[in-house]
Amino acid sequence: MNVFLRLITKIENIGIYISAFFLLVMMVLTTLDTFLRDGFNTPLPGVYELHSMMLVGVLYLGISYVQSQRGHIRMDLLSSRLSTSNQLVLQLLNDTIFLSIAILITWRMGIQSWNALLSGDYLYGIVRFPLWPAKLAIVLGTALVSVRLIHDIASNQL
Repeated sequence: MNVFLRLITKIENIGIYISAFFLLVMMVLTTLDTFLRDGFNTPLPGVYELHSMMLVGVLYLGISYVQSQRGHIRMDLLSSRLSTSNQLVLQLLNDTIFLSIAILITWRMGIQSWNALLSGDYLYGIVRFPLWPAKLAIVLGTALVSVRLIHDIASNQL
């Protein structure tokens, strides 16, 4: 189990580094686009569309890492007043619901990304970006968070 956890952690770290790289590229492109648009009246074509595609990668490739750190937003108003055992039950319930949703998203987006790849579906805009890479990022991210959630559920100390 320890080897499995280390493998998941390494994959999560790769995802978070890719997310950080996407953020860096988005910042550089935004700065360059603003400079060119304001200074020379020649904006970079397709920056807006590329940002929307990269933002999907930032979100979904980092979601499993956030789960591993238990860093998702939650309301502690009621749960902080519960006993430790009740908090673990609530955490198990939350993880189970999240796992169910993540599996559904993985399954349906897997079908959608495959169809987008086969049909050559693209994002409408100045530059035509294919949609399958963003959809594949959703599949990879939700699949990885599903594996993380299964580990978290199995290691819950009920």
